[in-house]
Amino acid sequence: MKSDFNFTVQYYFPSRILWAVVAVLFVVGGLGTQYFWLAGFAIVIGVVGITTRYGVEIDFLSKQYKEYTWLLGYKAGDAVKFERIEYLFIKKIKMSQNMNSLLTSTTIDRDEYRGYIKFNEQEKIHFITHENLDHLIKHAKITAGEMRVPLFDYSSGNPEQLA
Repeated sequence: MKSDFNFTVQYYFPSRILWAVVAVLFVVGGLGTQYFWLAGFAIVIGVVGITTRYGVEIDFLSKQYKEYTWLLGYKAGDAVKFERIEYLFIKKIKMSQNMNSLLTSTTIDRDEYRGYIKFNEQEKIHFITHENLDHLIKHAKITAGEMRVPLFDYSSGNPEQLA
């Protein structure tokens, strides 16, 4: 078994903001020939925006896990001790997104699946999210096998052991 695991849970900024950062970088890049300081500032902000993300690190040797925010190589977060990992599990989450304009309003409902790591009695942490259940199960099975713990699927309401 590996002695440590590191998961990127999700990016810090929503994807819409990340695409806006990329667009601004291209615009400012064109201005960079005249305004070097503005281009340099935009590049630094763009790199921070695109690379900042949430993550989870589990160290089996020291029996600690850390939920962190990754910023330019620095992992900000506190380490928490655990006794053991009991199992991994998957839950279905109902997501709803409202989009409003001056004339209309639209709501988009969809299912999202999240994988969690269950530690001691009350502790659990989120480690993976995906819209496709089969894709999430595939990755969660690999992780459960490497950690040598069972994997349960609660997405249908009834627990089903997958690994």
